[in-house]
Amino acid sequence: MGGFFLESIYQAIIGIALSVIIAALFSIWSKVKELHVWHDKEDEQGVKVWYTKNRTMEDSLAKLVDICDRMDRREERSALIQNETIKVMQEHTITVGKLVAVVEALVVMTKRNGSGK
Repeated sequence: MGGFFLESIYQAIIGIALSVIIAALFSIWSKVKELHVWHDKEDEQGVKVWYTKNRTMEDSLAKLVDICDRMDRREERSALIQNETIKVMQEHTITVGKLVAVVEALVVMTKRNGSGK
């Protein structure tokens, strides 16, 4: 009698396990079927719904393009400022060189005038 009882429990466990497995497989199958149905949906223009661009993405891309344009303009202005700075520094270098020449000439003249007395 004990063997019959254990065999009945064993069969019940196997029955429950098979029921759970079948239910899980059915659930997976139904979700895959739902996914296929959703994937085949199209909007009024015939474009798949899952592929349709949303407005937020378009806005984000427009903002990104605007930021890139502004960065390009800033870079161009920066290059112009650097070129102007280099030009001014070169002019100052020439002016300082001339001033050094004048000061050296004055020093030479001062020494001549001072030693000639």
